[in-house]
Amino acid sequence: MILQIRACLDAGAHGLAMLGLATEVAKLTESERLQVLEWTA
Repeated sequence: MILQIRACLDAGAHGLAMLGLATEVAKLTESERLQVLEWTA
C-alpha cells in the first residue's frame, strides 16, 4: 500500500481518500486501520 500511495502522490495527486469509500475497511482490525492512517499522514 505504501508503494501505491507514493505512486499516486508522485503522479500529482493532491489528496487520497482512505478508509471511507470501500467496504474492505470493515474487514480491517483497529490496528490495521491505524497503520493505514500512519502511512498517509
